[in-house]
Amino acid sequence: YSLTVLLIVTAILALSSGAVPIKMLSLLEGTATELERTVLVEIRAPRVFLAGFVGAALALSGAALQGLFRNPLADPGLIGVSSGAALGAIAMIVLGSGLNMPSAVIPYALPLAAVLGALAVTIFLYLFAAYFGQFSILTVILVGIAVNALASVGIGAFQYVSDDAQLRSLVFWMMGSFGRASWETVIPAMGIVFVSLALLLKKILRYAIVLLTVRSIKS
Repeated sequence: YSLTVLLIVTAILALSSGAVPIKMLSLLEGTATELERTVLVEIRAPRVFLAGFVGAALALSGAALQGLFRNPLADPGLIGVSSGAALGAIAMIVLGSGLNMPSAVIPYALPLAAVLGALAVTIFLYLFAAYFGQFSILTVILVGIAVNALASVGIGAFQYVSDDAQLRSLVFWMMGSFGRASWETVIPAMGIVFVSLALLLKKILRYAIVLLTVRSIKS
């Protein structure tokens, strides 16, 4: 309960603090100005919601990997998934201007490139680990470390060839900036997090049922 209260208080502070101070009570009373409502709804709210759901997604992925590796220290950065996502996003930042993408696709190009980079690394790790006929967690970790190193080299190469504007965007993205968050990108992210949570809960429930069945048979 304390963490839930802390989350709510932090969200309220993030929504009300900034270059344009906003009193939440005035919003509830309907006395807020048009500027305050615009700043809250169009600028701050998407950033706060996206930050919250990104944190939830990181918690889900971390918990899933810890359960897979049977290790509380496991995380996406250990096996190169985070580096693969970063490499995909950075490649889009540097090379995306020459792709002539439709305007409707541009807001989703960067997160999609990051997802594809992470997915490519995940598939590669699974296929490589299962190549010899038996899936090995140790093989995944060792290959993930190598992929992490290669992705770091690729990130460094893109940093070297990028111009000033691309380098600025690249640095802000790697630092976790939510400055470009908007509702058109936040809503799909929320949907992805909810679907991932549902799939994980389904797997957990199925595993719990199997475990309880085995224990009942043994007893």
